[in-house]
Amino acid sequence: MHLCALVVERLLDFDAVNAATAYRSLLLTKPVRDAWAHNEALTSLERVLRDQHVKNFGARECANTLHSLAKAEDQRPCADLIRALESRALVVQGGFTPQNIASTLWAFATLGHQPEDALVAGLTVRALEVQGDFNSQNIANTLWAFATLELQPEDALVSGLTARALEVLGGFKPQGIGNMLWAMAKLGLQTEDALLVGFTLRLLDFKGVFTPQEIANTLWAFATLGQQPEEALVVGLTAKALKLQDEFNPQDIANTLLAFATLGRQPGDALVVALTAQALKVQDGFTPQNITNLLWAFATQGRQPADALVAGLTARALAVQGGFNPQDIANTLWAFAALGRQPKDALIAGLTARVLELQDDFNSKNIAITLWAVCFLSIGSPDAACRLVCALEPRIAALAAAPPSDIESQRQMHQFVVACDVDEGLRAGVPASVLALKETWGPTFHATFVGGHVIVSRSQHEVGQTLRGMHMWVEDEVVCPRSGYSIDMWLHHSPVLQQSGKASWQGDKDGWAVEFDGPTHFLACRAPTGATLIKRHHLHLLGYTLVSVPYWEWARTCAQAGAREQYLRRKLQL
Repeated sequence: MHLCALVVERLLDFDAVNAATAYRSLLLTKPVRDAWAHNEALTSLERVLRDQHVKNFGARECANTLHSLAKAEDQRPCADLIRALESRALVVQGGFTPQNIASTLWAFATLGHQPEDALVAGLTVRALEVQGDFNSQNIANTLWAFATLELQPEDALVSGLTARALEVLGGFKPQGIGNMLWAMAKLGLQTEDALLVGFTLRLLDFKGVFTPQEIANTLWAFATLGQQPEEALVVGLTAKALKLQDEFNPQDIANTLLAFATLGRQPGDALVVALTAQALKVQDGFTPQNITNLLWAFATQGRQPADALVAGLTARALAVQGGFNPQDIANTLWAFAALGRQPKDALIAGLTARVLELQDDFNSKNIAITLWAVCFLSIGSPDAACRLVCALEPRIAALAAAPPSDIESQRQMHQFVVACDVDEGLRAGVPASVLALKETWGPTFHATFVGGHVIVSRSQHEVGQTLRGMHMWVEDEVVCPRSGYSIDMWLHHSPVLQQSGKASWQGDKDGWAVEFDGPTHFLACRAPTGATLIKRHHLHLLGYTLVSVPYWEWARTCAQAGAREQYLRRKLQL
């Protein structure tokens, strides 16, 4: 630490370049022994830089110092120095190189500092002047910074950098490709087919040397962009992930499986098992967003996570519940409900407490998702479900003036209204202002719910034809007038099909509600999904005699000659 003492002693002898170089070196060096002396030297250098030398900086010194500040693991409280560097960059922006532009914007984005509009405009003009000198990393870092800062770059800059990216395609590495694709998707920019093809070929060249973060970022970039990666690339990345499974951190695990789910692709049992085992090892590092994304991925893919993983994530969620935001809360509850899993009461209580703290930040979509989860939670824990609704009561009541406009949210709200209508335990614990939604928006939600197009599968048609062959009185796709649920087949108790043609179902319960439950009604393990359980629960409370015909049972029956009628008689208990 003699060097640090010497820096403080000779501080006034440093010129701008010496001071900047010393500062960057100390900033990126961790003290071995005397942390106090190290910190004193940094503080002294910051002061002299800010007060004396920054005014003499050129573009390179501004960019390099900002870059070093952003790379320092232990971020120092140096807002005054950042502002001084920003002001100086505005003066010398005409001398910025592509590297300086990319480094400066990247540093601001990494530091979470929103640069002045004048500086962004000036750097944009300069970037257009020197766009022909940008290399692959400059391009990726520049667009990544715009996306991270939530600044929309000018169309001319996007066009110029995209064209340049095609010229320097051979210089892109996996992280740069992932960053650029992610940025393009976040900024809502269209990625040219030629660029996607080039990136894919480039990634195939690199697939053997990917890190876990690069695997996750690459898949997530394609998912965010809404583009399906080539099968060869997915196979290669999956194989590499299996080799590196012990190096995956919580974010890599969550983002990899989230990307597969968002792309609508199954990652394969081997990868799921490997990443589940690794998640158990590193579960103490999961953030609320990691927890939410991982559970959401499992639920979206229809995969039941291992009990040990759910237990570990639940324990971790309780430890970091103070970091959950409204979207995390809504999506976590949705994931548990979609998986047909009742979360522990302690977790519901913890998230409910967090809802009370954040209720003003819940938007209509968060509310609709949470209330759909309540439909499931009320089956096993009606009291906990009621407390969750009460925590959201002011925001739910506000929906009377501004209900959700998207179809999915309205369908979710309808099922919650139905739950309050038919579930006495839920209705008794829900505030009157929430129950009033039925009168205000119930008809609108109901109309949206029953307005979907119904597709009858070949297997469902076979079930109906078999029942008619048994001289049963069958009506297809009847709608329960109170709940709006569509029932695949309604069987009247009358044993003889009336000769007058199609009967007119008036909502009586004297018969069987037969549901042909296809693959979408079950998880991969063949347990019913939460959506299936909610519908069954509501129809049961409405007094229907519900009969489920699982798709695999019907397929097995069809393979046996003359077994269909016998199977259905057994199901109907005739």
